[in-house]
Amino acid sequence: MSISYRGKYFRIYIWQGLSIILGFLSLFIVMPSLSGNKTLFGIYSVCTSLTIFFSYADLGFISSGLKYAAEYYIRGDRKNEIRTIGFTAFIMLSMFMLIALLFGIISIFPQILMPELEPDSENYTARYLLILLSVSCPVIIGQRILNMIYSIRVEDYKLQRISAVGSILKILSVFFFFGSENYLLVPYFAFVQFINLSVVLMAAFQVRKYQYSFVEFLKAIRFDRIIFDKEKGLTGASFISILSWVLFYEFDQIAISNFVGLEAVAVYGIAFSALTFVRTFVSLLYSPYSSRYNHLIGENDRVGLMKFVNRMLLMLSPMVVLPIVGLSMLSEPFIISWVGFNYEESSSI
Repeated sequence: MSISYRGKYFRIYIWQGLSIILGFLSLFIVMPSLSGNKTLFGIYSVCTSLTIFFSYADLGFISSGLKYAAEYYIRGDRKNEIRTIGFTAFIMLSMFMLIALLFGIISIFPQILMPELEPDSENYTARYLLILLSVSCPVIIGQRILNMIYSIRVEDYKLQRISAVGSILKILSVFFFFGSENYLLVPYFAFVQFINLSVVLMAAFQVRKYQYSFVEFLKAIRFDRIIFDKEKGLTGASFISILSWVLFYEFDQIAISNFVGLEAVAVYGIAFSALTFVRTFVSLLYSPYSSRYNHLIGENDRVGLMKFVNRMLLMLSPMVVLPIVGLSMLSEPFIISWVGFNYEESSSI
């Protein structure tokens, strides 16, 4: 079994390595193009920062659902695995509909978020970015559910392969939407959402190999009292953690747009993009092992779990600490070479 999982870890890291490379390319190709217009980039930063509400709107049920679904999977209990994932999809669908409605309302009055918006082009950009965010709700649900299905099998690499193709297309599209003096921000964002939808559809097609019945899964998307009672204790702790994370990290750009201005959002947004990349890197580093923790709990192997956790901490800590320290020490030349002297202030942030 360990040899089998090592092979899966290796494949995950291969494709995650490609994701990191594509992330670097995105930083050095996409971000300089987007930041060419400071005000519009500020609007883009504010609007896209709202996607964080989609990330945390599952109220903690994603993390608890992932834990129990992985335990059911390792025991071969496919029925309860699907019930758990379907219940999680129901919670997300309920919350996401409310958030999508909120974004739709704000799109009518974008000055609620960005008081200094000028009419015409700036107002148009903010409005349509918010509308696109609103209609992308089903795509994000699909991404999260598919990630659960692949992750509990420690086969994330199958989803990462498809996502890598999507990332390449997004990077290449920059030369069309922002080349030859173009600055087509809204069409670019619409294209990104289309690519995300295509990735979800292709990944969903491959899920059939796990003997997932589309009809069976749709029937499972409902409120399930038994699953709720089992998950609610763990979910409460997850929700408090999520709420704290949102309050600490995710309201900065909205506050800056209201109290300082859109150009200040742009300066902050560049620094925040670097932070987001670091967070993504750390997440990718540890993600192959999360389902194995749950497998070991499902098998009631507490000793094996502690050994596994200790081994991961010792092996991966240098890979987390050294890049962060290096980036901090070289922040100013990094920012200047990346997006130019107009964003030099971002280095101190």
